[in-house]
Amino acid sequence: MTEHYVTCFDHHFLLQGLALQESLQRQQPDSFLWVIALDETVERQLAQLRLSQMAVLPLWALETPELLAAKRNRSRSEYIFTLTPFTFDFVFARDSTVSRVTYVDADVFFFRNPRLLLDELDAAAGEILITPHGFPPEHEAMAEEFGRFCVQFLTMGRGPRSTEVRRRWQEQCLASCTTALAERGKVYGDQKYLDDWPERYGELVQVASQPA
Repeated sequence: MTEHYVTCFDHHFLLQGLALQESLQRQQPDSFLWVIALDETVERQLAQLRLSQMAVLPLWALETPELLAAKRNRSRSEYIFTLTPFTFDFVFARDSTVSRVTYVDADVFFFRNPRLLLDELDAAAGEILITPHGFPPEHEAMAEEFGRFCVQFLTMGRGPRSTEVRRRWQEQCLASCTTALAERGKVYGDQKYLDDWPERYGELVQVASQPA
């Protein structure tokens, strides 16, 4: 089965995004990367490169009225956080054969096949994979501020149970993706919302044991 990944970046992260694609193809050649182009420069440059195993989706073609409303009431970085839970549906809506999608940050670089993480999800018969921050013991308290889990590698299935999780996450991110110091402990971008997923969703969610 071809594994599908999705990321998003603007021209400031174009080189990192290209490095991500190169490392993914080197470690998992049959994978496919969907790129949400956050500006015209990325859209134009990737169109010129015509990289295999990649599809480019311009943000302007994806934004819903709800997202556009959120775009007006937060910073650019907070808006990019807001997009994360929607990226899965952007892919599902464009390819009915895709059964699951893994979101990856644009500055991720793979030194090993990410299949190692996805095999854990398959073995557990789950639909959602999340990765812990892995703070060292002396910094474990940071999880309270920044969240137990890192939205850097997160897999979601197409099915109705995963969709329900996504919808709730989307609503939360539309409400707030602030990184303001005053809100730390309650909200931090898109990722503090994941704190209760293992307890709330049970066997649907697999917490990766492999260091990411």
